[in-house]
Amino acid sequence: MIPRALFGSSENCEVVLKAFDSFIKLGKYESMSLHYVLQGFRMSDCEWLQDPQRKEGVRVRHTTLTDSKKQQDILQDLVRWLFEGFLVPLIRASFFATESSHCRNRIFYYRHDLWKLISAPAIQRLQDTLYTKMSESEKEQCYRGYSNIRLLPKGTGVRPIMNLKRRSRRLVNGELNTLLSINKHLGVSNLVLCHEQANKGAGGSLGLNSGGVHGMMDLYKRLKKIKQTLLPHPLRRPSSSRVRGSRKRPKLYFVKVDIERAFDTIRQEKLLEILQSPTTFREDRYKVQRHSKLVISNGMVVKRQVPRVFSLGPGETTCEQQQQQQQQQQQTQKQKQKQKQNPLSSTSFVQYAEQEAQSSKCAVLVDKVQASIQYRDDILETIEDGIQNNIVKMEGSFFRQTTGIPQGSILSPALCSLLYDDLERNVLSHLVPDPENKNFLVRLADDFLFISREKAKAKEFLKIMIEGHPQYGCFTNPSKTLVNFDTEMPDIAVQCKHGTAFPYCGMLIHTKTMEITVDYRRYHKIDLRDLVSVTRGPNPIRSIAIKMRLSMQHICQVVFSDTSLNSPATVLLNVYQMFVFTALKFHACVQVISNRRDSVLGLVKDLQPEALKSVVLNILAVGYKQLANGHRTKAGQDAGATFHVAKQHVRWLGAYAFYWALPNGDRMYRPLRTMLSTTILQRPLTGPPKSTATTTISGDTAASTEGYLDGQSTSASPISSSSQATKRLLHGIVNDPRNRILDGVGMHVPYSS
Repeated sequence: MIPRALFGSSENCEVVLKAFDSFIKLGKYESMSLHYVLQGFRMSDCEWLQDPQRKEGVRVRHTTLTDSKKQQDILQDLVRWLFEGFLVPLIRASFFATESSHCRNRIFYYRHDLWKLISAPAIQRLQDTLYTKMSESEKEQCYRGYSNIRLLPKGTGVRPIMNLKRRSRRLVNGELNTLLSINKHLGVSNLVLCHEQANKGAGGSLGLNSGGVHGMMDLYKRLKKIKQTLLPHPLRRPSSSRVRGSRKRPKLYFVKVDIERAFDTIRQEKLLEILQSPTTFREDRYKVQRHSKLVISNGMVVKRQVPRVFSLGPGETTCEQQQQQQQQQQQTQKQKQKQKQNPLSSTSFVQYAEQEAQSSKCAVLVDKVQASIQYRDDILETIEDGIQNNIVKMEGSFFRQTTGIPQGSILSPALCSLLYDDLERNVLSHLVPDPENKNFLVRLADDFLFISREKAKAKEFLKIMIEGHPQYGCFTNPSKTLVNFDTEMPDIAVQCKHGTAFPYCGMLIHTKTMEITVDYRRYHKIDLRDLVSVTRGPNPIRSIAIKMRLSMQHICQVVFSDTSLNSPATVLLNVYQMFVFTALKFHACVQVISNRRDSVLGLVKDLQPEALKSVVLNILAVGYKQLANGHRTKAGQDAGATFHVAKQHVRWLGAYAFYWALPNGDRMYRPLRTMLSTTILQRPLTGPPKSTATTTISGDTAASTEGYLDGQSTSASPISSSSQATKRLLHGIVNDPRNRILDGVGMHVPYSS
């Protein structure tokens, strides 16, 4: 369809065709620049780009800068059209392109007839169970817009996904108007609802009386308080002289319950009833203020919108003005007291900036002078409209959702938490809160975790949740339910034995010590190249450095590095596994770049050993900085987080992780591995690292490591670099092959020996 003469030569045609191939193989979130596409393209071969006034056969050595720039612009316009106007429409006309839940960022292409066979049963099931078709009159009354539904392939079927961030269009008086996105319309109401839930959490949800948590930091605080209550005294390894007098460790029983199709099965009537409760919105008026925060992220200035919400109390009327004036002094005193308890309740931007300056560094706060008053009735009306009038477009028709709530809505997490808070109060109140502090419940969104010292209570909780609660639309999935004890229920299998790691929300919680590590088993049978996204541009090494920093920032959570929650050995293990995972992702990024067409064109000069060395050294430095900074934040200090690990130990573990993960036979990594071996790995421990093919653990080292991993560390104090026990511990961690990730297959659970 495209004449080869358009490209001037077969070499130029090969460059464009290889760019087409690279574009089709791009993953989600990956991009390709025109600079990347045109690398190796010779404009001098294209006669149609040359000056038309030149005589045929006359060769001119030099082209003016203006003419050369004009030729580049024309060529870039052509190549841009080849992608946007030719290749993309051709793909859309022939295939349905989508990512999948099991292969993350990899893009799959389905023929339209095949995709119709796959999606038709799922669309019909949605129309029969969750949605009702709207009439023409009902469609005309829809002023809030609609969302489109798409299906995401997964291991055993498809998953419906709604994009409520996308703006819809509506024909009004013969003109096509663009409406606000549904999430934008619900944004202010969601801020107020989250504000109320946060205030309730400050009063008790982070204590031991409620199970609901919001985010990883709240989950960390909750688990830490539970451990301090259940295991108040650190247990030491009993010596031979006092085995009989050693303290016995209490046995803990864990139950994890997974709610089946949590968002799709919620009863709208019950949810609306909870919203109308006076305890949901305790004030009549709320004030929403917005300001901007300028921070430096990856070497660039990023502008972030930061909203603030606080309560105003009941509205003022003319009849009440005199009474308000009489009580002004008393109200002023109450306001001062309230501001001391909650600094965010103050309307003064200066006061908030002074408070923010204590925890934020290298940031600029800008008051946008944007404030609005939101009334309780208006907020309720908006939320109820978002629940009852969720309109989706499927196969050219409009449907209203009658069961459940949309998973892509900005309101859904808060509404889901609100519903399960009510279920906890009305159904599980006899189990939690427990006055004897033997039973504890943790709930992040729809994931329930029950921890108890009494096996009977754990069985009772399991039975209650398995029976289901139709009034809430809450039904559990027995196949995904986890326990660490024997049950009489035939559908529930003991999927986690006592004394091993218990998975919950991407973490592994040791059932004996409640120490926490990262659950890398979720990456089992996943190609790490599907987890990374590399920008095809003029500076790929910078893109790799940014991706690695973001990846480490996601893993460097306080819950994994707090030495007051975990033993020093567990923290060191988490640090080592974090660097192993980062090193494997680094190698995957380098593979993506080195295996692309650049290697054919000889353009791998961006991946010189010196550039790779600088990236790895930066990762080692940033790794310790992110680990340490997490405990210096206000939230970390309030929780009493500590990080008693020396910088040289973090650097040594990171260097060993990269030394092991990067292949020895690759010439590209040879200078990097030499640098890691000679400049880092010889300190603080003596001796070069062992070969990855013959690494084993000696008997003494294995015993020492197992003692620490079993929670029998003697203290949470900093580890001395000169201690022989520390050296054996570090060597035991890095030499144990169970603590590594092998080609993205997964990571062995360190506690299951």
